[in-house]
Amino acid sequence: MNPFGCFSSGLRYVLVVSLFTSALFSCNDEDEPPVPEVTSINPSSALPNTLVSITGKSFSQVFSENKVSFNGKEALVTNASSTQLNVLVPDGAETGPVVVTVRGKTATNQVVFTVLALPSEISNVAPTTGGYNTLVTITGANFFSSPEANVVTFNGVQGTVTSATPTSLTVKVPARAGSGAVIVNGVAAAISFNYVPEVFIAGYVGDASGYSRATYWKNGVPTTLANTGLHTYANDIAIVNDDVYVVGYRFLGSHSVARWWKNGTEMPVSNDAYSSSAESILVDEGDVFISGYEYNSNGKGVARYWKNGQPVDLTDGSTNAFTYDIAVDGEHVYVGGTLADTNGNSKATYWKDGVAHVLTTGVSFIWDMYVSGNDVYTTGSIRNTGPGVGFVSYWKNDEAFLLSPGLGSAAGRGIVVVGDDVYVAGVEDNSKFVRLAKYWKNGNPVILTDGASYAVAYAIDVVGEDVYVVGMEYNSTGIGVAKYWKNGVPIALTDGGYFAFATSIVLR
Repeated sequence: MNPFGCFSSGLRYVLVVSLFTSALFSCNDEDEPPVPEVTSINPSSALPNTLVSITGKSFSQVFSENKVSFNGKEALVTNASSTQLNVLVPDGAETGPVVVTVRGKTATNQVVFTVLALPSEISNVAPTTGGYNTLVTITGANFFSSPEANVVTFNGVQGTVTSATPTSLTVKVPARAGSGAVIVNGVAAAISFNYVPEVFIAGYVGDASGYSRATYWKNGVPTTLANTGLHTYANDIAIVNDDVYVVGYRFLGSHSVARWWKNGTEMPVSNDAYSSSAESILVDEGDVFISGYEYNSNGKGVARYWKNGQPVDLTDGSTNAFTYDIAVDGEHVYVGGTLADTNGNSKATYWKDGVAHVLTTGVSFIWDMYVSGNDVYTTGSIRNTGPGVGFVSYWKNDEAFLLSPGLGSAAGRGIVVVGDDVYVAGVEDNSKFVRLAKYWKNGNPVILTDGASYAVAYAIDVVGEDVYVVGMEYNSTGIGVAKYWKNGVPIALTDGGYFAFATSIVLR
C-alpha cells in the first residue's frame, strides 16, 4: 500500500505540496534562533577572575556562540549548555548589567552583577595644598580603570575624577571642600589635604574725588566696578564657574537706582524712575534672582525680587516693605526683609513663594537668611525694649533666639548654617557704647575687635573649620578700613587712605 493509502492522486498532490511547504517553514523556524533568557547569576557579586554560573534558557552548547559582557567588558565562557553558562568575570570589570547574546539574539532581561574590588591602596597624594579645581594626582593600587567608578572625597566632599588607571587617579578638588582627609573608594590616605579657598568679597571704596565706588576683591585683589563720578555701592556677590555677579545701587544725584554687574559690566535692574536698591543676588540653574526694593509713586517701598529681569512684587505698595536677601530651594523662592504694619512699625518678615510670614509682633528686622532643608533661618534684630535698643537675634522658622544683652543698638547681619551649627555675624555696642564686630556660633560670642574704635561685621561664611567674617573697622585717623577676619585674625583689604566697607563674602 502506498504511503497515502486510499487518497486519490489529486489529494496525494495536495498533501505532498502541503507537507513540503510545512517542512520549508519548519526549516526556517529552526534557522531563527530563540531569544535567550537569564534567570539568575550565582554568585551575584565577586572579584574579577572569579568563575560564576549564569542560569537561564536558550543558550548554545557551542561556547563561541555565547557572548557575555559585564557592564560592557567581554567575558570568557568556559562551559556551556542550553540552560547554564560558566563565565569568568573579566579583569577590569565594573558593577553593572550582565548582557548575554546567543547567535545574535540578546536577552532582554539583564541582571546586575556587583564586581568586588580589592581595597584601594594609596601611596601618595600630590599636591597636598590647593583650592577649587586644583588637579591632584593620587598614586597607589587597586583603583578602577573607569574614572566615574572611583569615589574620591576631600574632607567629605566628592571631587571629580578626570582620568584613572589601576595605579593612578587625577582628581579635581571640589569647591568649598575644606581641609581634611582624602578618601579613595572608602580608604583614607595617610596624607591630608590642605584646602585654600578662593575668597570673593563685595563692598565699596572711596576715591580721591570723594565718591564711593562699587568694588569686589578676589583673594585680596580689587576690581572696581564703576567709573569716577556719582556714588556706587556693592551689596552682594555670587560666583558661578568663572562668572562674577555683583548687585548694589548707583546714586544718580536725585535718587539711587538698583544695579547689577556681571563680570564688570553694569546693568540696570529696574527702569530708574524711582529710588531702588538691589540687595542680594543668587544664580540657580542659570536663572538670576535679585532681591531688593523699589519705591512707588506714593513714596512707599515695595518689597520685590527680579527673576531674569522680570519683577515679582511681594507687597502692594500700600505700606513700606523692603527685602534684603533671597534663597532658592528647588521650586521654592524665599525672600527675607521687613514689612510695616498699619502703625508704620517694621516687622521681621520672610516670604515663601510670595506668602508673607511675619515673625514678631514688635519692631524687628531681617537682614539675612539661610534655607537648610525644611528649615528657614533668618537673622536681624528685635527692638521691643525701647528706641535705639536692639537685640542681635536669629529665627529658626518661627522661633526666636536672642544673642546679645541689648545694651544698645545691635543686629545680626549675616547667617550661615553648617550641619547643626548656626553662625551669625553682626554688630553690638559694648558697655561704653562703642560698636563691636562679632560673630556667634550656636549662641557663643566671638569678639573680633577690641572696642577701641567703631567696627561692624556684615557677612559670614564657613568652609570646613575656618570661619570668615567681613566688615569694616575705623583706623586711628577715623577712616573706615574694609577687612575680613579669618578665625578671628584681621586681614585688611584697603590701606585706610579712603573710606571703604566690605559687605558680602563668598568662599569657593
